[in-house]
Amino acid sequence: MQRPYKITYKTYFNDRLKEVDFHGEQTYPLYIQVTYRKKTIFFKSYYFDLLSQERYAYKIGRKVIAPKLKDVIGFELKLIQLIVEQLGDAITLEAFKEAYNFYGQDLCSYAEKMLVPNLFLYFKDIDCSSFAWAVAAFNQKKNVLYDLLLDMKKLFTDDAWKRLIQYGDSVTIAYLEMYAFVISKRKKPYWLLTVMEWEKEEVAEEFRAYLSGVEIRGEEQDRILKSMNKLIAYVKEEVANGTLNIH
Repeated sequence: MQRPYKITYKTYFNDRLKEVDFHGEQTYPLYIQVTYRKKTIFFKSYYFDLLSQERYAYKIGRKVIAPKLKDVIGFELKLIQLIVEQLGDAITLEAFKEAYNFYGQDLCSYAEKMLVPNLFLYFKDIDCSSFAWAVAAFNQKKNVLYDLLLDMKKLFTDDAWKRLIQYGDSVTIAYLEMYAFVISKRKKPYWLLTVMEWEKEEVAEEFRAYLSGVEIRGEEQDRILKSMNKLIAYVKEEVANGTLNIH
């Protein structure tokens, strides 16, 4: 009887590279090593790259709340373990990398990448070019689009706001409610929602309960849930086409 092949993996700090700043702490970049059938792949940690961004450090008075390296390692190991369990006997290094790109993706930051160009086109269409270029210059690594949109809502009339969030093939409404849901359920600074988490039925149920709790029911709730499914489909399509590589 043929022995099943064993997959091994670990996280490590790649001391062959230069040290980088992780919210005031100098460290080597975090990498992942995966070995299967005597072949090994190495790649940079997605969560290390994501959570090293300035937007995840929050200042409260003199105190700064920022991600911790031990938590980043924990996120990576949890993701890897899920992938190994999901793929089972069908695992290959190629399948592993594809699953990593899909399940690890943060839906909040992914939605923002879609929405910035959409907002740019909206303001160009209504002949507000200066506003359009200001949006185009938005730095997602330093700022959160959710905050910008809430400020826009304060300035816009109800009709203008409705036109903005319904513009084009937009997931704006879903993004706004998803991010508000994350804020309500997660502690700073870990305001993100991965595909891995969304695929859990209890998280999807929690989101539906959240929507009902803020008086979003019926057809409006269905539209938001369909937009969330559309967002997942976009991620899956990009991963399959090789255009979304998060490591």
